[in-house]
Amino acid sequence: MNQTDLVKKIKEKKELSGISDSVVSSQLSSYLAKNRISLENLSEKETKLIAKEIRSQLRKFVGRFQKSCKSKTDFLEEKNYSLLLKSHSSTSERISFYPELIKIIKSLKPNSVLDLGCGLNPIAISPHFKKVKYFAR
Repeated sequence: MNQTDLVKKIKEKKELSGISDSVVSSQLSSYLAKNRISLENLSEKETKLIAKEIRSQLRKFVGRFQKSCKSKTDFLEEKNYSLLLKSHSSTSERISFYPELIKIIKSLKPNSVLDLGCGLNPIAISPHFKKVKYFAR
């Protein structure tokens, strides 16, 4: 089996199918070099084990923060902001803190808020500040 075929085999799993071939190939190349493995004359069992290991490595990156399979766009279109916020692990972890954060910001009576690295925060916070300019980058 050549590297291109093995990349295709690795990407057969639905959750990994959206990763670019170059990323999978790079991960595979690193693994092969690190373990001094040549793709020539590998048994089917060895090929499966390599594919399984690369998939395991790639899963650490794919969906690391995604908790829901449903598209965030669907949640936005449905105006279901609560589920949208819960669909991302880091936002979901902070969701109980948002009321306190909003209270703190309001107590400061700002004219504007600059939220750097905001992620989904504007969806949770900005609606509470109708007269405050909210900048999210």
